[in-house]
Amino acid sequence: MSADVVNLTKRETYLTPKEIIETYPELIVKFNWTANDLGNFFKCRLIDGYYDRGKRNSMIQISSLRKLVEFVNKNLDAKKIQNVL
Repeated sequence: MSADVVNLTKRETYLTPKEIIETYPELIVKFNWTANDLGNFFKCRLIDGYYDRGKRNSMIQISSLRKLVEFVNKNLDAKKIQNVL
């Protein structure tokens, strides 16, 4: 039974760009990203996923988006000016 739990935690979650913005509205507030921006990130291969022809929409892998957000946060922190005076 514990093997089933392990398999469930490894399953990837995919959401459309619109669903991501609805689920994580802080992406709009903090980074000013829209659903169109997320679609462009997918097209440019900054985030992983696949194109669902039935829904005619991009399906974005949440773990991939999490890695992009961590990368952006890290770079924003690195650009801060510290100890100028």
